Amino acid sequence: MSKTSVTGIALDGRLVLVAHRNPTGQMG
Repeated sequence: MSKTSVTGIALDGRLVLVAHRNPTGQMG
């Protein structure tokens, strides 16, 4: 269960970073 929690957080952080890059790249 501990591994699942860590993986979920890691995925969330990565998704947020990608989302920020998407709009920035289009706007830039």
